[in-house]
Amino acid sequence: MGKAKSTRLVLGFSPWDDKVSLMLGGAKVRYLIYGRSSKDKKELEYSIKTQAREGTEFADRFSWSNTGIYLDNDISASRFASIKAIRGNYDEMLEVIESSGVDVLVMQDLSRSSRDLEFYAQLRKLCMLNGVFFWMIDGNIFDLRVTADRNSLSQQAVHAETWSDSIHDKTSSGLESQVLDGRPHSHVPYGYERFKNQKTGAFERQVFDMTEHVAIHKDGTKEVYTPYGIVREIFERFAAMAQQSEIVTDLNTRCIPSPGGKLWSRQTVVFIATSATYMGKRKSYGKAASDGQWEGIVDPVLFRDVQAIVKPASRRTHRKFGRKWIMSYASHCDHCGAWLMSKPRSKKESGKTRYGCSRKGCGKASVTAETFDSFIESCLVAWLARPEVFQKLVTHRRATDSNIAVYEQEIAKADLQLEENKALRLAGEMDGRDFTDMQKVLRARIEAAQKAIRRAAIPQVIVDLIGPDAAEQWEAIAELDTRREIIKMVCAPRLRSANKNPRMPLADRVVFGGLMQDLQDA
Repeated sequence: MGKAKSTRLVLGFSPWDDKVSLMLGGAKVRYLIYGRSSKDKKELEYSIKTQAREGTEFADRFSWSNTGIYLDNDISASRFASIKAIRGNYDEMLEVIESSGVDVLVMQDLSRSSRDLEFYAQLRKLCMLNGVFFWMIDGNIFDLRVTADRNSLSQQAVHAETWSDSIHDKTSSGLESQVLDGRPHSHVPYGYERFKNQKTGAFERQVFDMTEHVAIHKDGTKEVYTPYGIVREIFERFAAMAQQSEIVTDLNTRCIPSPGGKLWSRQTVVFIATSATYMGKRKSYGKAASDGQWEGIVDPVLFRDVQAIVKPASRRTHRKFGRKWIMSYASHCDHCGAWLMSKPRSKKESGKTRYGCSRKGCGKASVTAETFDSFIESCLVAWLARPEVFQKLVTHRRATDSNIAVYEQEIAKADLQLEENKALRLAGEMDGRDFTDMQKVLRARIEAAQKAIRRAAIPQVIVDLIGPDAAEQWEAIAELDTRREIIKMVCAPRLRSANKNPRMPLADRVVFGGLMQDLQDA
């Protein structure tokens, strides 16, 4: 194997042989200043103005000519900076250097250019290629052609990056500790109010914001509301299958301001409905990471049900489906996974609307719309009416909700106490009135626990559909969108190809998903 050829850096030209000739060059020496400030929330530009002033004072000692001052304010230069942090004036400075229109680069501190060794190396190489050999850092002149000067600058660059890394490590450690302890973010979420120690400023508690506000409607009527109540309302309306636009329009019509004091938007209500903060959890990178040191506005069951409704709706990118055919964009093609959509037929094709795959070129799944709607709805209602479905839902949810086991233990204890009371009554060891009162209390306790299990096990949107009267409850749902969402949650049907057999029964062509599939082995 041959040896790899080494590439030697070709230095640019500079009219100044060394530092002495540079300092004596007077007005013929051209310099530029670069300054940067990492944080300036008040936009006072104090830091960068100071950098520009001090750099000018240093250069004026030698009567050099200023070719430009390039300042970037409130922008980080570490390798942890946001991708959005674009330093426009830094890029302009690089263009000036590349055009060889300058002799000296002036900075208050080397870290003003960057806290990343990779960027430092790129800047140094660009300067050497274009003859900008002299850097003035805090009044000291460095020559990039001199080994000792390059070593000194490199040490400063290493120190700048190390300092940045150290700050990042300490900050990350503090954030991790904050997450594990369940302490909240610095921003107070809408629906809560926060109290801090008056002396130290440390977090003490975060409670529901029950402050009463008055919204004046356009017709002059007044409505009293609380931020806590608005958050609860958003979750409950999503659980009841209300559309995002419907919630937003209603809140704006009622003249209730958003958390930012402006009009509500779909993004705002979705952000609230998907934030684990309202379940009493500390978020990290958008996900629940630990139990928060505050009480949730909604319980985990309601939060989980809302996620199943809101997130798929937020990701939906297809066009709006037709209003007449219920299974349009509520079922999938089993071959390619695309949505089924309604496709009107001409009179030559019997004139009946059919469902077909929405993906161009597939054409595997096709069925008469009316027949498919009737079949899916009858299967859905029959499944919801089965007596074992409720217990299967309880078994399924028990794995993720420890509260169900607690409620079941309460029922078992109450049942045992009922039997013991009966035995005591028969033995004459318990007064009749006491026995009656105790039975009422225990039965009420059992009923409350059973209702709690039902709320925990069954998604709120179908809680009234589980049971022998499922068909009547289903017919009572007037909104087509609500029916579609329930179908997608419960059975999520997929249609197989008929394989050129028009007589193939639908039962052999439909594959059910959703809760039907999840509870199959429960």
